Amino acid sequence: MRACVRQTGLRVVGPLEAPDQIVEQIATHVEKVLKGTVPEVEVTGDTCLYLTEEAGRDFTSALQVCIIVSIKPDLLLKLDDSKQHIEADSKKKQWRMINTVTELLVVHEAGFRLGRKLFNKSVPNALILAPPSFQASGQELPIQLFVNCASHLQRLGLIHACKKIEPRAKKLILLVERWAKQRGVCSAGGGDLTPLVWTLLAVYFLQVGVPHQPLLPPLQGLKSTNAHFKFSASGDTTQWKVPVEGHANPMSVGGLFKTFFEFYAERFDWHNGVISIRLGVRHAHTPNLPRQVKINADGSSTVGPCVEDPYDPSRNLTANVTSRCMPQLHEELQRSMQILGNRGSLSNLLTSVQPLVRA
Repeated sequence: MRACVRQTGLRVVGPLEAPDQIVEQIATHVEKVLKGTVPEVEVTGDTCLYLTEEAGRDFTSALQVCIIVSIKPDLLLKLDDSKQHIEADSKKKQWRMINTVTELLVVHEAGFRLGRKLFNKSVPNALILAPPSFQASGQELPIQLFVNCASHLQRLGLIHACKKIEPRAKKLILLVERWAKQRGVCSAGGGDLTPLVWTLLAVYFLQVGVPHQPLLPPLQGLKSTNAHFKFSASGDTTQWKVPVEGHANPMSVGGLFKTFFEFYAERFDWHNGVISIRLGVRHAHTPNLPRQVKINADGSSTVGPCVEDPYDPSRNLTANVTSRCMPQLHEELQRSMQILGNRGSLSNLLTSVQPLVRA
């Protein structure tokens, strides 16, 4: 897959997703290994995209798979003989669950190898390496492992629902998240916008910010049950149809990526706007959604962004962002616009401001 934005020189080289069969094979293998000890386990897998520089201006995707293990905590914690007491701290429980699952997978018979455990993160996870047999290249495949991580499951469910309607949606979401992580404005709990919020920003853009016609309808009726997600559209969206061939929006993924920055840097009202993929319209009015006011170090105040949780419309997903989040976000959006305006490369756009942390 090759996506180009000719007027800027921006270019994305290489596949943006793993073949579904690779992800399915790994998830099945992980589930089989864990079921030998904990029969009630469920495993969900998907692609994580991380781009690596190939030739100056170009980037190519380095495949990484995300695996989320779902299991009743009490069943898993009983396997941990080192500590018989159950901590009240939910984060410590998750640390122990990640540790237990990792130990079950990193055994000779399973074929996985430990990369590292990220217990200091707000969402504990581990990086393990799958056997070379899963890739034609014969190289070990990195896997980001989570246990009982609801936000990641919700994000995957949303991405799958959008991909069924518009295949470019997933590719755009992966690029946006990669950019946000590279530029230090995305984390699972460091006061920045989370990966789920960045997914919602990309989806909302495809609903209201694409020139001429939307690529996604309002997404009403998103529901989740454990690792299984259902999508249904209700109300006016029952009349929404995918544009017929010949009238469809021809923009490449690279073109959508560029327009994403234009929308949020120049056209979206961060002070008053509400990002609601459930409504999928500009200037959405959601009176029951609390807007956050952040106090800056100098005593001034900043109104935080308002992003509706599509699974719980009464919840603002940006309640935990810090006062530094918005100024930094606006600075990064303007930086990206300047690079694109000067016909800059994707290499410049994705320059890391810090060591990449995969949250």
